[in-house]
Amino acid sequence: MKENKILFYISTTLCLICIFTSIYLYFFNFNNVNNYISNVLLSIFGSSCVLLATSLVNYSIERKKILEELMDECIKLEKLFSKIQYLQELDYGTYNQHKKFYKNLSKEIYQSSKEGHEQKQYQQMEKIMKQYINIIEYDLTSFYNIYNKIDFLINNKLKFDIHKKIFNYTMELKDNIVEYGRHFIIYFEATNGNKKVNYSFVRDLQKNIFDIEIGEINNNENCKSKKIQQYFENNIKHLYCVVNNKVCDYYISMIDYIGQIAYHKKDYKFIQEKKEIS
Repeated sequence: MKENKILFYISTTLCLICIFTSIYLYFFNFNNVNNYISNVLLSIFGSSCVLLATSLVNYSIERKKILEELMDECIKLEKLFSKIQYLQELDYGTYNQHKKFYKNLSKEIYQSSKEGHEQKQYQQMEKIMKQYINIIEYDLTSFYNIYNKIDFLINNKLKFDIHKKIFNYTMELKDNIVEYGRHFIIYFEATNGNKKVNYSFVRDLQKNIFDIEIGEINNNENCKSKKIQQYFENNIKHLYCVVNNKVCDYYISMIDYIGQIAYHKKDYKFIQEKKEIS
């Protein structure tokens, strides 16, 4: 985009200089010498027009190509973050709470179930921690290189808007994950990592990843969430939990945003099939 933009401005400048100088020499200061210079300038003007048209066509092609590359990167990031699973709270509930739900529950069975629940949750925690580590290790070089290629012909403020909405958003999102991810890496390197602390870290981190709605099961038909990606019920506490991955939703909205720019369509909508990346 940058090279063709520069060529466009150079050719436009040459066209204007040549045509106006030629008109002046031919109509307002005519002589044999000026007539010759005027003809030379007209030849340069014609070549500049060809260069202008060529640079404009190449700019349009490159503009579309680069924006499509950015859309593809957003698709990859959406797919990457879609693999993150939500980690529910570790609290299993008290014996008395379970006793109300299971009348003949003994303390031995309760304790065994609680330990099984915690073990299962810690296994889920470790799986999710590895998903976050994969994000930390995900190479964003090609993603950030796209920003250096972007250089709009007229409205270059759009470049900074794209940076704020996509590149800066991704940078802040990953930096936050890296901050917690250091603890996850240490956990797996340690012989006996601190499970409870890292569990709380995962729970804190996912606040930036998910939209979470919690309410009483009796009112679950009135969920405020229009789109449900994950749904959990806790019969002991009589609560439901609706979880949406807001990062994935955001990247999909950014694909629409870039698509509107790339294809000059205000009503551009991201086609679901494009999410499939070979």
